[in-house]
Amino acid sequence: MLYQNAYDVLFPTIDFARIGERLRLLCGVSEGTLARWRRDPERMPAAARLLGELLTTGHLGALWPELHGWVIHEGKFCTWCGRIQATPSQVQAIEWYQAQMLKATAEAEHLARTPAIEALADLCAALGDLQAQAMAALPATRQAALAMR
Repeated sequence: MLYQNAYDVLFPTIDFARIGERLRLLCGVSEGTLARWRRDPERMPAAARLLGELLTTGHLGALWPELHGWVIHEGKFCTWCGRIQATPSQVQAIEWYQAQMLKATAEAEHLARTPAIEALADLCAALGDLQAQAMAALPATRQAALAMR
């Protein structure tokens, strides 16, 4: 569970309801393609998925100059800006970003497997069980208190 939470932070779920139309326009795809991506985000091209995550989290602003024209269109002609291919600095920026994401994922996976985190997860599960038992016993406790009056 903790690993999944860390994964959601590092790789957020794309909020198609909020950014879908903008993503569709930026990637230059049809509504049908966007609908397919919404049903199965794993089938999205890596560039579109990265763009969707950046739009969802709000981190696109700083990376936009490095992303646009290369990651979005993967070297194809862009009718929006007229750019065709990436400069070496753009390639380096994307490779750096991808390396940071892979590093963060590896760190999250390692953290999720440490004994302290596993013990904390077990403790949280035990506390959840205790809470459920207490809630289940509450009506009987009330009945006993009323009977004692």
